[in-house]
Amino acid sequence: MGDQADEARNQAMLVEFLNVVQDRLDQVSRSNDAAFDQLAAVDLQLGDLRAIAARNFGPFAAVEVRAARPVATTSRDHLYPTGTIQDNTRHPRFFQACERHFGRRLRYLDLGCSGGGLVFDARLRGHLGIGIEGSDASFQAQRAEWRTIPEALFTGDITQPFGVFDKATGVALDFDVISAWEVLEHLEEGDLPQLFANVLAHLAPSGLFVGSVSMVPEILSNGVDLHRTIRPREWWQAVFGASGFTAAPVPVFAFGDFPRGIGKGRLDPDYGRTPDNGFHFVMMRV
Repeated sequence: MGDQADEARNQAMLVEFLNVVQDRLDQVSRSNDAAFDQLAAVDLQLGDLRAIAARNFGPFAAVEVRAARPVATTSRDHLYPTGTIQDNTRHPRFFQACERHFGRRLRYLDLGCSGGGLVFDARLRGHLGIGIEGSDASFQAQRAEWRTIPEALFTGDITQPFGVFDKATGVALDFDVISAWEVLEHLEEGDLPQLFANVLAHLAPSGLFVGSVSMVPEILSNGVDLHRTIRPREWWQAVFGASGFTAAPVPVFAFGDFPRGIGKGRLDPDYGRTPDNGFHFVMMRV
C-alpha cells in the first residue's frame, strides 16, 4: 500500500508540474502572438511608406510578361510555398558590382524572385528590374515587394515559354543580368532545357546569367523534398556548356557580392564554408 501511495503522490506531483509548464508555455505563446501582431502592424506601415517611395523610382518603361503558364501549378514550390513566403533577399552590394562591370544603367531579370527584394534593390538604384515567380502565394498575400512595386513583379512558370515586352511598343526586351538564386535545383531535370532556352532568349549579347545552386536536399517537415535535381557541380557545368553557356572569362563578383549562398541569415547556406553543398555560377552566352 505504501508503494502505491507514493506512486500516486508522484503522479499527482508530475501532473501538477506539467500543468505549471503548460501554463507557462501558454503565457509565452500569448506574449509571442502579441509581439508578432505588433511586428505585423509595423511591417504593414513600413510597406505603405515603401510603396509611396517606390512611386518615385524611374521613370521606367511599362513592362508586361506573357507566360504560357501564368502560375507553376504543378511545382512543389507552389504546392508548398515555403520559399516565396519566407524569402525577400535584399543585397545592394550585388548591383554595385554589376555597375562596376557594365559601367551603365542595367536591365535586370530575377527568375524565382520570391518576395522581389532584389528587384526592389535594382529599381532603387535606377535600373530596370523585373521579377518572375512561379508561385502566386506572395502575390495573393501582397507580401514583401509585391505591394510596393507591383508593376515590376509577375507570376509565371519559368519552365514554360515566356516573354518580357515593352508594354507600349510590344518590343521584346533583353537583359544585361539574369539571375536564378537557389532556383535551378528546384526544377525537374527534364524542365531545364526550356528554362535555359528562356534565359538565352532574354539575355543581351554581353549579358550575364548568374545564380547559385544547392547540391543537397531540402526536405520539409512533411517529408517533401523541394530540390528536384540534385547533381554535382561538374554535372551542372556540363549542362551549362551543352545549353549554350560558357563561364565568364574574368572574375566579375567577389564572394560577398552574391546575394545568396553566402550565409546571409539563418535560412541562407554558406557555400564558402560548405562548398560540397552548393556553388555560384557566372555565365555568358557562347
